[in-house]
Amino acid sequence: MHLSLDNCEYCFSLPPFGQLPSLKALEISRMQGITKVGHEFYGDSSLSKPFQSLETLRFEEMLEWVDWYILESGEFSKLKELQVIKCPKLIGGLPKHIPSCVRLEIRECSRLMAQFSNICAASTSELVLKGCDGVELGWRGLSSLTKLDISYMPNLKELTPELCTLTNLKEFWVWNCPSLLSFPDTGLPPKLTCLSISHCEVRLSLPEGMMPLNTCLQHLKQLPVGR
Repeated sequence: MHLSLDNCEYCFSLPPFGQLPSLKALEISRMQGITKVGHEFYGDSSLSKPFQSLETLRFEEMLEWVDWYILESGEFSKLKELQVIKCPKLIGGLPKHIPSCVRLEIRECSRLMAQFSNICAASTSELVLKGCDGVELGWRGLSSLTKLDISYMPNLKELTPELCTLTNLKEFWVWNCPSLLSFPDTGLPPKLTCLSISHCEVRLSLPEGMMPLNTCLQHLKQLPVGR
C-alpha cells in the first residue's frame, strides 16, 4: 500500500508500479539515473488499469529527470495529492487531468512548461507553485480552491482578471514575485480572509475600491524586500 524509492543510484528505469492494485502512496526521490518516466512505469495497461488505488504521488530531487510520459487512459483516477519538487530539468508531461485531485504542489521546476488548470479538477482545494516560471496561470474551473500559494516566480507580471472567480478562496500568499506590479482591477475573491504579499521589489497596490468589496478579509500583510 505504501512504497518509497530513495537514492537508488544504479536504477535507470522504474518498475511497473502501476500494476500494484493496492498501492495508495508512492514516493520516488533522489533517483539520479532516471531521465524519463515512460511506459514501464505503468506496466501493461491492457491487463489492468494502472494505479487504480493510488492516492498520493510524490517526486522529489529527481535532478536528471527530463520527461514524463502520460498514457491519458484514465490512470491516476483516485489520485488526491500530487507533489513534484526540485526537478530542475523536467520539461513537461504532467497529467492533464486528475479527476480526484485535492492538492497540487509544484516546487523548483524551473523548466517545466504546463497549464496547471489542465491538471487540477473541480475538487482541487489547495495549489502551491514555487519557482515554476514556465507554468501558465489561469483560474477558470478552479472555483473550489481554498488555499493558493505562489512564490519565487520572477517573470510573473500579472494575475489574470479571473482571479475574482475563485469564489471559495480563503488564503492567498504571494512571495518573491518582483515583476508583479498589481492585482487585477476586478477585485479579490469574495471569501478571502487572509492575503499575504511579501518580498516583492515593487510594492503591490490594491485597486481603489477593492477593500470594501471584500468584507471577509481579516488579515492583510505586505512586506517589501529586506523585511
